[in-house]
Amino acid sequence: MSPSVRILALCASALLLAAGPRPRQEPDPEFAKKVGLLVDQVKSSDSAARKKADEELVKIGIRALPILRAALAGGDADFKSRLDAVIGKIEHNHRLAAAQGKTILVRLGAEESLVTRLLTDLQKETGIPIENRSPPSYATAAVAAEGVSLWDAVDRICKAHGQITWDVSRWGVVVRGEMYAPPPVAMNSGYAVLIREFVRPTPAPNKPPVGLQSEAYVAGPPGVVTSAAYVTYDALTDDRGTDLLKSPGLPGSAVVMKGFNLLPEPDARYPMYVQLVDLAAPAPSALSTRVKTCKGVATVRAVVDLKKTVEIRGPSLKKGAKASAAGLGIRLEQFDLASGRLKIEMDIAESRTSGKKEKNLPYPSSVGKVVLRDADGRDLALGLVPDLTWTPGKGSGGEATRYRVEGNLKADLVLAAIEVWEPSEVEEIKIPFDLKDIPFRRR
Repeated sequence: MSPSVRILALCASALLLAAGPRPRQEPDPEFAKKVGLLVDQVKSSDSAARKKADEELVKIGIRALPILRAALAGGDADFKSRLDAVIGKIEHNHRLAAAQGKTILVRLGAEESLVTRLLTDLQKETGIPIENRSPPSYATAAVAAEGVSLWDAVDRICKAHGQITWDVSRWGVVVRGEMYAPPPVAMNSGYAVLIREFVRPTPAPNKPPVGLQSEAYVAGPPGVVTSAAYVTYDALTDDRGTDLLKSPGLPGSAVVMKGFNLLPEPDARYPMYVQLVDLAAPAPSALSTRVKTCKGVATVRAVVDLKKTVEIRGPSLKKGAKASAAGLGIRLEQFDLASGRLKIEMDIAESRTSGKKEKNLPYPSSVGKVVLRDADGRDLALGLVPDLTWTPGKGSGGEATRYRVEGNLKADLVLAAIEVWEPSEVEEIKIPFDLKDIPFRRR
């Protein structure tokens, strides 16, 4: 690794909500010996020694996980239980660090280095792809920074060089050979907010005008999964002097939470990158072309852990089966299993969000994960597809969503349980921004 770039926190890996992160193996005999000795202490009959070993292993973190998982193959049930608890703590700490944005904080050394080397090392250490389209191989930059995010580090490198600029998308960072200009971005911890433009839809003939809405995105560490991401404004004016926060509201413009939404799967290959829900849809002046002042806060609720809340199991798996808990209900409307072919229609009803606006979103409701398991507890990995044509009828128990499951089961597998999981721990990140001259785009 270049001496100019050093990671302050362990590199980001997937937020694996069931099995935890999978760090890369590092063939270090001394390290393996150190971890092995601590594992032996976990087996000790001395409770003080066991506690100290547990704490040391948790402090080492995800680098120790491959060795700890291998050690689970030996030992008695009590040892496995204790080691499982250590592994769980390490995984939880890493998920929490990722949700807080700490896993892509870096340090830049003060010495002058090749720009291409700096960018390559940042990509290697954070796991976020950086497409380097431009700087000549001989271009250099000298930047000193401690504990800054990848986004901040790239921005400082581009600014120091002067002839390159950057942007971020769902595929990673792109560095281009253009004169540096500060992008419309605000940063906090490992998160960056980008307000690219405001969309002003052209009204249909004989229809009232549609309100102005932002094209705003938030980027964060790889593997982070969000339960909500939205933006609120403290100041918003157009270039004709209209105070957009006091402009006439448009009927039906507020976002309302409905039904049960599935959380996306974590992805360790690319940065977390989601569009922010805009809670306002103001009406700007007819002659305005841009938002002159744009000040507010973006809020991201990152999932750290999930908890099983509702399940249907064993003999209860049949058409008409239902279960509910804490405002969430599941009902099997169709359940067919013939010749290894599984076909299910299920309704998931969410009564906690009925009629509530996004600004009052009572997280962690409304989002989660549905898992189908076999008799040994393994996830059958059968995806759910929402039925967008279905309309809930009376007695559906709140804002209901229908999902379909279709797939083939291997000959030696059976469906033994359907589980609904919801976020049990959510980290809330707020990113203040104060941007100027954001253009309009017609749609």
